[in-house]
Amino acid sequence: MFMIKLSMFPFHNWMIYCYEKSSWEQIFLMSSIMKFIPTSFFCHFLDLWKVMVLVMVFNSIFMSLYVSFNFSFKKVLACSTSFNNFLMTYIFMLNIKQFMIFAVMYSIVIFSVTYLVSKFGCSKNFIIFQSSNLYYLFKIWVLIYSMIPMMVSFLLKWNFIYEMMKFSSSMCFIYLIFLLSNFLMIWKYMVLMKKSMMMKSPFTMKKMGEGPGVTMILVTLLFMFMFVTFNFISN
Repeated sequence: MFMIKLSMFPFHNWMIYCYEKSSWEQIFLMSSIMKFIPTSFFCHFLDLWKVMVLVMVFNSIFMSLYVSFNFSFKKVLACSTSFNNFLMTYIFMLNIKQFMIFAVMYSIVIFSVTYLVSKFGCSKNFIIFQSSNLYYLFKIWVLIYSMIPMMVSFLLKWNFIYEMMKFSSSMCFIYLIFLLSNFLMIWKYMVLMKKSMMMKSPFTMKKMGEGPGVTMILVTLLFMFMFVTFNFISN
């Protein structure tokens, strides 16, 4: 039940299918609230022993290998959500306060990505925005979502690794495997972003102003506020 609800291998296909058939607003809900609630539930009622750790790490490895350069952006987000199961579950197990901050920051990031895409009415593949400013903003939020170094969201992953090393230093090899699979996932993000820059969007896009809009500015400021709050709580 745990593996099915969190769309872990080999029960991942239903989540991918749902993402491809859903609107971007529904994808935001499935990637945030509908993901955090079952994670919290299972962490309270399951004793996550080392076997489950191995299962979740294996799921992350599988997802990093499963993602194809020909996937639609919705399918990539579905695989990425499943990939992050290990990260979300163990942040909750190690520190509930940090999980709450992580959940809010993660929701802001995924909202920003889906908000920008939904404004252009695209349901498949990648988007080339009519406004270069909006397109660059979209790329920045995708990079933040991937939690690469130099992005503020990388602090979440770095703090997670630090806490896990303190929790169980005997599992360093498992953490290393997870990081390697994460690097593979990031590399595929970079390739897909480059590919999106070189292809023309076959979809009709809604017209939008040149600027990012008040909503996106407020969301970005809120993200910065949550970043500072996370630092205070983690100290």
